[in-house]
Amino acid sequence: YPASWAVDGNITTIASTYPDGSNRWLSIDLGASYDISRIVLWNDDTGSCCYNELLSLEIRVGPYSITSQNEVNSDINKNTLVWLLASSSIGNDAGQSYSVDLYPPVRGRWITIKGSGYYGNSEFLYLKLLFS
Repeated sequence: YPASWAVDGNITTIASTYPDGSNRWLSIDLGASYDISRIVLWNDDTGSCCYNELLSLEIRVGPYSITSQNEVNSDINKNTLVWLLASSSIGNDAGQSYSVDLYPPVRGRWITIKGSGYYGNSEFLYLKLLFS
């Protein structure tokens, strides 16, 4: 489940941090800075067991690269927090999508998804980006 599958355009593939229980994050370099108006995240559609792995998931957008655990620890809070998934906003259906509309749009080159790890792993499954 390589990280590249998170943005491969195929909703049937998933990316996962499993079994690395201490490093539950995924960072995407857009290659340039964009005004981001919507981020859509799909949860695992392979079963109904794991929807709550996304509890307390946070999504951040900004100019700071997050490519190592050291950068997660030192720089992640420099990027703008655009979404924090609370238990009240999570469904229990496999394959459920979560749409984050950003108004006004947030400018950034990096999108980082970080999980608190409800279980020992957090799966970041499919991320689709729309730009304004």
